[in-house]
Amino acid sequence: MAKSSELTGIYAEAIKRFDELQSGHRSWTDKVDRRYNAFRGVMEENSEALKWTSKLAPPYANHIVETTVAGLIDDTINFKVKPRPKFYNPGEFQAARDGAKAHERLLTSQLSFDHFDEKQRWYILQNAIAGLTVGKISWGTVDRMRKHLATRPRKLADPETGATIGIIPELYETETAETVFDGPSFEVIDVRDWFWDEAAVSLDSCPFVVHRLWMTLNECKILAAKKVYKNVDQLSDSQDFSSESSSREKTLWDVNRTKGRIEVLEIYRRTPDGIHTMTIGNRNVILVPDRPLPYWHQQMPFVVCSTQSDLFRIPGMSQVEKIASLQEALWTVSNQRIDNLSLLNNAIVLMRDDVDDPNAFDFFPGAVNLVSDPAQVQLWQPSSEPASISLNAEGMLKSDMQNLAGGFPFAPEAVNLGLSTATEASLLAGLAARSLAQIKTEINFSYRRAGQQMLELNQQYIRDPVYVSVLGIDTAEEIHEIVPMMLQGSFAFDISPMNESLMRNERRAEAQTLFQVLSQGAQVAAASGTPIDMKPVIEDLLESFDKQDTDRYFRSATNPAAPQQPLPGPSGQPDPNQPGGVTNPALAAGPQAPSNASSLSPEMMMQRSLAATGGGRSA
Repeated sequence: MAKSSELTGIYAEAIKRFDELQSGHRSWTDKVDRRYNAFRGVMEENSEALKWTSKLAPPYANHIVETTVAGLIDDTINFKVKPRPKFYNPGEFQAARDGAKAHERLLTSQLSFDHFDEKQRWYILQNAIAGLTVGKISWGTVDRMRKHLATRPRKLADPETGATIGIIPELYETETAETVFDGPSFEVIDVRDWFWDEAAVSLDSCPFVVHRLWMTLNECKILAAKKVYKNVDQLSDSQDFSSESSSREKTLWDVNRTKGRIEVLEIYRRTPDGIHTMTIGNRNVILVPDRPLPYWHQQMPFVVCSTQSDLFRIPGMSQVEKIASLQEALWTVSNQRIDNLSLLNNAIVLMRDDVDDPNAFDFFPGAVNLVSDPAQVQLWQPSSEPASISLNAEGMLKSDMQNLAGGFPFAPEAVNLGLSTATEASLLAGLAARSLAQIKTEINFSYRRAGQQMLELNQQYIRDPVYVSVLGIDTAEEIHEIVPMMLQGSFAFDISPMNESLMRNERRAEAQTLFQVLSQGAQVAAASGTPIDMKPVIEDLLESFDKQDTDRYFRSATNPAAPQQPLPGPSGQPDPNQPGGVTNPALAAGPQAPSNASSLSPEMMMQRSLAATGGGRSA
């Protein structure tokens, strides 16, 4: 292994600091590996359950965790981008709102291409197992050579004379360089390869972070060709760091995840001048010299999430950690019960020591064995009472696992807990739902931080117009152009809590009630000179039903036909002998028109008042 003494200055200091973190981090990752084994139902070598003949190890923790994760994964992430509150000049706020809408459309397209929805499972599952999960936000560019067909002219020649008699198009294959994606990317990081200052209480104040990557030499050469890495030729061979990496893969699948790989350390340090970063290969080759973090947001390009955070520590308590010991006890008790059942079904035979031929006895249903004394052969069976006691103990252990994991108890477990009424069971289910909602809130907090960094990366790196496809008015697909200046400004990325069923139902009920009230009062508001714009009201109602592309629900506005004017006379003025034109329908049946059934005309109100009192009297 290369020595850190081969480096000097800040590079040697950074490697020394990284080496100091190894011991504590390795102790923590060993615990993570044990939790992973418990998640997969793998018994430890010193497990009490291994002492029994039966060695069943059903992955109860796997079932509980997968049930929880299924309730936390969203099909799509719903979010809003809003202008930050400040003083806006006239017209400036509308431009900020248009910029926020452009950010929403752009980020929606980018997250879809980055397959962010598919990465949710890894992100959430790692937290449930390890008690910590980490995501890295970076700007990524994906280029490729794209093959396609093109045409070129081909001359037709006369077979006899060779003279050109015509030209026809000919197909041929060609390829061109194409940028498939150029935008922010979210990457789920293995926590075993993410190091932080052991005294840090949060990522916002963490002074030292290291992301360890395992790369092939060819990958490093590709980055060198793109002018990202330097000194790649000094990475002559991979180094053996297997003793410092986790042994999970070796134990389960006999696989070495570092074989043939080069250890690349991306080191991030907080300095008085801001965050600096450097990249070192095999702990002795400087691949990227120390430099200020190139991102304008000047934050560590990571987000961390622990749904059950610990006091003043970055990692928290995992779901598997809370139930691993109970699962171990459940394995032990259930294997004892199965061993006892084996003894009941296969009784032990006791014979006198003076039996001439023990093998002469037949042991099968209906067998007849002649003996001079029945006491010569006896069958011994254990008591069946421990089996029934074991079933109760197993039921209580399963119930405890469900409760500690924050899951929904099954009906038998609810009975074991003494929940004799529907109200008590409903209360317990409500508490479990609130626990799940709290977990989702913590995950959304980290998504919000990631989205904010992506938003600011777009402001920094997008320098040319970008085009996104949206559904607009009349459900027509539209291509929107987003120019870089539309993205500038101060915006906030916010995860909308639209996926929690209870909150969603409340939002929908409130939006429907508001829509009904404003619809009923629209005529009165119009008559009083303060008309209500119903389009934002309808948009709020649609958004409460998770409809983000609200424009496709509206039709193009049609202007009412202008009233026909009377024909002009010889003097240019309206001729009284000509038709007077057509009355505007909007005025004839408007709120002030007497012919309107719900008219607000004073004449109509006076007429109705006189009719209610019997009418007026003639003088």
